[in-house]
Amino acid sequence: MDSLLSRLEGLRFTLQEALIALLPYIVIFSIAQIAGAAARIESLAIPQDWRLLIDTTAWLLSYAMPLVLIVSISFHLAALLHIDRIISSCLCLAIFLSQMKLQDRALLMPDFAAAFAILTPITALTIFAGLLRLPLPRLEHGALSYNLTTSINLALPAVATFLLTHAAMHLVHLWGGTIYHATVGAFTDLSHAAGVTLYSLASQFLWFFGLHGENMLRVAVDKSYLASEIVPGLRHDTFFDQFGQIGGCGMTISLGLAVLLCARDRHMRTVALLGLPFAVFNVSEIFIFGLPLVLNLNLLLPFLLVPLACLTVGYAVVSLGLLTFSGTTVPWATPVLLNIYLSSGSLAGVAVQAGLILFGALLYAPFVLRYSRSAHGALLSKVLHEEADFSETMRRQHGRAIQDTHARLRLSSRRTREAVDLLRRNALLLYFQPKIDTMSGACIGFEALLRVRLRDGTVIGPSFLETLENAGFARMIDRWVCRRALEQLPQMRDALGDNLTICINLHPETISDASTVDWIAQAFAGLPVGFEIIERGMRRDGVFVDNLKRLRGAGANLSIDDFGAGYSNLAELVNLPIDTIKFDRTLLVRAECEKGRALYTTLAGLCRELGFQVVAEGVETETQYRLVRSCGIDVVQGWYFAKALPMQEALAYALAHRAPSAAVARPDPAPAAMPLALPSMI
Repeated sequence: MDSLLSRLEGLRFTLQEALIALLPYIVIFSIAQIAGAAARIESLAIPQDWRLLIDTTAWLLSYAMPLVLIVSISFHLAALLHIDRIISSCLCLAIFLSQMKLQDRALLMPDFAAAFAILTPITALTIFAGLLRLPLPRLEHGALSYNLTTSINLALPAVATFLLTHAAMHLVHLWGGTIYHATVGAFTDLSHAAGVTLYSLASQFLWFFGLHGENMLRVAVDKSYLASEIVPGLRHDTFFDQFGQIGGCGMTISLGLAVLLCARDRHMRTVALLGLPFAVFNVSEIFIFGLPLVLNLNLLLPFLLVPLACLTVGYAVVSLGLLTFSGTTVPWATPVLLNIYLSSGSLAGVAVQAGLILFGALLYAPFVLRYSRSAHGALLSKVLHEEADFSETMRRQHGRAIQDTHARLRLSSRRTREAVDLLRRNALLLYFQPKIDTMSGACIGFEALLRVRLRDGTVIGPSFLETLENAGFARMIDRWVCRRALEQLPQMRDALGDNLTICINLHPETISDASTVDWIAQAFAGLPVGFEIIERGMRRDGVFVDNLKRLRGAGANLSIDDFGAGYSNLAELVNLPIDTIKFDRTLLVRAECEKGRALYTTLAGLCRELGFQVVAEGVETETQYRLVRSCGIDVVQGWYFAKALPMQEALAYALAHRAPSAAVARPDPAPAAMPLALPSMI
């Protein structure tokens, strides 16, 4: 159950991220809708050609909304499911477009198409991800390019997904048609109060799922109901617009005011400032998709009830005859306050609408305030203020702890955004640091290391890596490194043969994911590669060990990286399918003193006795190199020999140092060593 809830929460968050990504389009769309409404006002002096252009643009953007929606959702959902984003987006678009063609013309309306634009990627990519886990026949990487091999391997699951999703969507269409025909005419038999309540809740509930509530209900509800008068001169649809949907659905103009008054969250305030000018013209999409309100459980209750409360007050006002209406038809995009003035012809109507806006803001305020606070900070504040046993000193200390925690969260969030920006700019590179055999002095392999190219062309180490790993991007980074290594391996094998091994760093989170491990094992089967896992992140659970065995069974050499950096446990390592132990540089630094040297020598001898190959990393001086050789270390790497090099320089280095030389104690170091402050390892 916990796993299911976790997956649903991940899906909800992914959908929200996909909708937030549409914010620039929503802004353009909102401007076009307001301009389109203005172009249809005959009294405005707008040339006919311009009217046609504006109206056509608004129409095209409206009909393109489902397409933009499906691309964004499928792109983000593919990332959640760890499948190819471009192929997933193309697959969902193909299913959606063919589905629209097969169904009746009512489904081609943008409001109904939006429902399918949300359901299609969720259904299709769930099926697609499930099929990819099946043991289907696949081409091995090697003979063909990596991208071509991957595309061919995805063809069969994609075709099966296309057919299965079509069948599922056909059933949804049939069920939707049944519900549609059942709702038509349902409102005509209800009292005014019941009809208003049901219509408002249904509209808001549809908006909560990203569907245009009013437009969908206006198709599903008998038109005579909306055209009927709730009081003389005031139709039902006008009543909803001017009393319960002021500033757009959900009283979003009130929500925007509540955010500006109560929230301190920068994103929420930015959306409010951006959305309020559009809310004046009753366009609420910026709040719906930008905040977002879609699938936002924290704001669901006020989103449903605030419009209903305002409609209740409005119904009381018009029922008591405090306002009279002339029956004037007012366009939906008429600005707030002006629309009710044109309908009622009195400033009293303006005052009532302004009062409802403030009333709605007051109702939204406590929910907005709670939503804008972090759950962690709220919990600490509750403990801080409710524990009567804390002394005043303890209270101040805990208050400082809350501030420090928030500061760390903000710093982590900023660093994560900066790191993701580097990824989006495709600024990552793969460099290779030579590994040297201590007996022959020959280059016997490389460690693949991540590097970043800055805007000025400078290449630095991945200082952001820990931030991304803490943010949950470890598997994504490891997959990128593996794909890049697969692309470069053929060229390296052509130049050097299979005698040199390429070692790739894998995060423990990656090893714990069975589907990722299966992909890595299949992709690198039979290739001269090894994998290094950080010792302090090693796990002893059955899944982790089984996945290590899976990699080793594919022919990969497995190493423990950074051994000695934490609380090392050789007894535990004996039970793991490990071939190599890589001593952390800190052990070598401590070996400058007598006790540290004794520890280094003892550990090296013990590891050899246990059957492990031993690698010393971080060798930077002649003294350190002599020490590790005297301890019987098998392989060394470090700036004393070469820094991490681009592939072509690495190939040249390996070719120059491939033949054993008994007369040379160490190969010539590579030129232009990097400054010591620069990180050299992942």
